[in-house]
Amino acid sequence: MERLTNEMLNEKISRGTYGYIRYKKNNYGIKALVIAVFMLVLAAVGYLIYGTFRNLIMVPTMVSVIPLANMSACYFAMARFKTAPLSQYAMLKNFDDAGMLLSDLIIVDSAGKRHLVDFAVVYKGGIVGYSSDSEDNKNAPQDHINSLLKKRGVPLTFRIYKDFDEFLKRIDGIPAAEDGGRNTELATETIINSCM
Repeated sequence: MERLTNEMLNEKISRGTYGYIRYKKNNYGIKALVIAVFMLVLAAVGYLIYGTFRNLIMVPTMVSVIPLANMSACYFAMARFKTAPLSQYAMLKNFDDAGMLLSDLIIVDSAGKRHLVDFAVVYKGGIVGYSSDSEDNKNAPQDHINSLLKKRGVPLTFRIYKDFDEFLKRIDGIPAAEDGGRNTELATETIINSCM
């Protein structure tokens, strides 16, 4: 199972897939670091050649501040969130194989606040989620997603559990090969589109 995670980190991971938060944090962090080093090298070369920071080489250095700020802002927006442990994901792998599991969700509500939902199982009877974020109120992302589902006319409701064992008990009776039809597709799309 560890090899699976290493393979997943080496390829592009999309929203709603296990490992997404780790992948994006690494991606943004490395890009920000490369841009910062590039800026420092350009500034040093310009200073060594001209003996002052007031030179034409500083123009690309200053323009590089924009992508550096963008990458840094994205990194810090995700900094407090972590990918769930692999052991928890392994317990839900059958739902992932059936296309019913969404993982590593950072839901952004209408006020712009970010909420972690580690896992969500989407099936024809509703959506069951788990959040390990102890600082967050589970009702905020739950209410936000439910209002979006209602606006789209999807007759499913989203319920978040804070205790992983309760979450497992709740999804225990859901068949992992269940096809929920168009409503589950719309629900999955709605959740993915409300995430970072």
